[in-house]
Amino acid sequence: MNGIFIGLALGFLLLFFIFIYLKAFVRKRTSLAYILEELQEEVIQLEADIDVKTEQNLQLLEEKIRSLREVCHEAERKIALLNRELEKQNNETKTLEALSKKPPEKKPEAQIYKKSRPLPAANVNTGASPLNITLSHEKLAIKPRPIKERIAELQKAGFAPELIAKRLELNPGEVQFYFNLAGKPELPENPGS
Repeated sequence: MNGIFIGLALGFLLLFFIFIYLKAFVRKRTSLAYILEELQEEVIQLEADIDVKTEQNLQLLEEKIRSLREVCHEAERKIALLNRELEKQNNETKTLEALSKKPPEKKPEAQIYKKSRPLPAANVNTGASPLNITLSHEKLAIKPRPIKERIAELQKAGFAPELIAKRLELNPGEVQFYFNLAGKPELPENPGS
């Protein structure tokens, strides 16, 4: 019986130490200092998490802003290109209008009059003598400008090769041939060609 009594006493003693340990553990866990320390650690961890998330969000925003700026620059470049094309088309239209207006027909001013042979007398008896003035068949020849000059002029005005070909009634290949002869997109001025 002594063995049972000693076993029970040791069991109660063990239970008493467990009870005291649990009581101290609960008291420690529920103490104000422990709770404040836990809250402080939790707040510090939350601040660190917020800082990491904020840094990630800032990097995302900076990337989005960078890409938005690139899109804006590209849009501005395209708008500038569109404005240049519109201005070029307006210049082409104005030039075509100016070229399509026909100047008033001029009568040849430089006719040479010679007194080489008299005109035959008219059969009319007016009593006046016939004029001794004859017109010469020589006229001033107006040479058309060389095609190179005309192509170069239209190209400088900003016309596309197709429009130049249409305006000068040429094949687009011929216009391109003149461009290739010049060795660059713009034809040089050759007033003697």
